Amino acid sequence: MWGLSTDLSYDVDLSWAASHLEGRYDVLFRRRVKETSDLRASGESRGAAHPSSTARELPVFPVVDPGDRGWSEYANDPLRATQVRALVPQLRRHLQERLPEYMVPSAFVLLESMPLTPNGKVDARALLAREVVRGEVEEEFEGPRTPVEEELARIWAQVLGVSRVGIRDNFFELGGDSILSIQIIARANQAGLRLSPKQIFQAQTIAELARVVGTSAAVEAEQGLVRGLVPLTPIQSWFFEQELEEAHHFNQAVLLEVRGEVSSAVVEEAVVALEAHHDALRLRFERIGPGWRQEVTVPGRSVFERLDLSHVALGEERPTVEKVAAEVQRGLSLEGPLWRVVWLDLGEGRGSRLLVVVHHLAVDGVSWRVLLEDLERVCSQLGRGEPARLPAKTTSFKEWSEKLTAYAASEELRGQLSYWRGVLAEKPTFLPVDGSREGGTVEDTGTVTA
Repeated sequence: MWGLSTDLSYDVDLSWAASHLEGRYDVLFRRRVKETSDLRASGESRGAAHPSSTARELPVFPVVDPGDRGWSEYANDPLRATQVRALVPQLRRHLQERLPEYMVPSAFVLLESMPLTPNGKVDARALLAREVVRGEVEEEFEGPRTPVEEELARIWAQVLGVSRVGIRDNFFELGGDSILSIQIIARANQAGLRLSPKQIFQAQTIAELARVVGTSAAVEAEQGLVRGLVPLTPIQSWFFEQELEEAHHFNQAVLLEVRGEVSSAVVEEAVVALEAHHDALRLRFERIGPGWRQEVTVPGRSVFERLDLSHVALGEERPTVEKVAAEVQRGLSLEGPLWRVVWLDLGEGRGSRLLVVVHHLAVDGVSWRVLLEDLERVCSQLGRGEPARLPAKTTSFKEWSEKLTAYAASEELRGQLSYWRGVLAEKPTFLPVDGSREGGTVEDTGTVTA
């Protein structure tokens, strides 16, 4: 703020009141009546207190030549935030001219300097706490004009976690990514707005996207109960090739806090609906000789279970829940079921928890979001006395795996063999083997600058 008094025709006075929180000051701007250079030269205080009975005059600040130390070391720069937000669009344009769109960051963090630990290394924890700068929208906010734009703006705001979305705002500049685009498409399809992933990348604003709604080809997927043998996908084949000692215990889990009037009976009914809807939850694996066979079965015995933990003493809830969760996860079997849902009743006043455990062969980070959204949706429907209604099924896991297998054996893919054989024939390159004693000396190192 001292810098403002230099640039503007105002004297800036600071005062501190005893009733204020530590670090809070009153600031008074007074239009300069006369030159104050003499005062500065004489070292007199410029801190006339804000008129308040509790205000105390600040001590005299010694006069320091701005050339010796920057003003930022004494006070804040009120224009910095505006300058930073204006910088981000310029930086983004610069990168867009030189990089593919997918390589342009969706958000930026500006630092005066890299935060370091006492031993001089980059402080990663401090970096995570930095504020992300989205940048100022260069165009004025323009709200939705049609029902389609309104629905898309509502979906974007929910998925991206922003308060409002204009029809000219860019999906990726708002923090969107490929995973969030899947959620956008799923919610849009539920609302009757047919979209494809490709369209999200090509039409990155609401205005552009609204013009292509409904133009993508509709996916005709089997809506009934899918069952039958399923070829292993490449990543599943890799999993079984690892020959893990605890292949059954290779899962992901979430622990949810139950709120509202949701009962265990409602959740159990919702779990039954989810298993019928999501084919991957009904996968079963059987070892046949050196390989494995995969099959989608019909719903079997219930995967839902209730546990009464009301007898657990206060303060012992966490270790007890962790112990139960470990036992449940160890209890999964590749022969099925691949998932379990456990209602943990902690007793009066402590509520309940819902543990959902799914083997990694049937779930990943993206599908968790879909699964939990569907669970919440069905519980809400059943709680209102309505039947369970889930969105229309998309391409089944069974069909997807069959298409992958067919493509791997296709003439189209075989046609690429000659190219790769040619690449490998030019100059064979041997990759280093872990633990090899050959090389690994300073003499073997090299630097490539690009």
